Amino acid sequence: MDSISKEFGYDKVLKGWLWRLKQIDIEAYNKLLDYFSEPENLGYSTNTKIMYAQYLVHFLEFTKKQLREISEHDLKRYLAWLKELGRAQCSIVRRFRVLRKFLRYCGIQVNFRIKDSKKRYFPVDPQNFLTEEELERLLKYLHPRDRAIVMILRETGMRIGECLALNVGDIEPKERFWTIHIRYSKTAERYV
Repeated sequence: MDSISKEFGYDKVLKGWLWRLKQIDIEAYNKLLDYFSEPENLGYSTNTKIMYAQYLVHFLEFTKKQLREISEHDLKRYLAWLKELGRAQCSIVRRFRVLRKFLRYCGIQVNFRIKDSKKRYFPVDPQNFLTEEELERLLKYLHPRDRAIVMILRETGMRIGECLALNVGDIEPKERFWTIHIRYSKTAERYV
């Protein structure tokens, strides 16, 4: 495990799951490390890598097979078993997506889909908005930095993560107003 921590800098939890995977199937262990080393996967967080290792360990323990023996049918049986256990549909879908992506990387065909759980939408009720008086009272008690953040969020509608990622150079004065350059956005780089 020392070579794992030196090469990838993983924390103890990830090393534990990788060690367990190595005991079950050395080929699957090596494939997973190769998968993490692919350019499109280099940005995976430690939590994402733990999830991949954990789901793969559980799947291989369920099937009692080596990775090279796995088929699409095994994945279907595993998902049905998870449903019998009473796992939430969103949890089953997440496991399916992780395993399908990794199995396809390994050259194992997975040509079926499963129904995603319905997303719940919470309508915005304007009656829950702060009134002008409530906002003024709130702003009075805030630190000047926090007051600026609240005002930027209110006036632009940007997300909190976008606001916190701003630099001084992102705010550009124009003739009659200011433009804010949002570089790090969930959707796309834009100006407000």
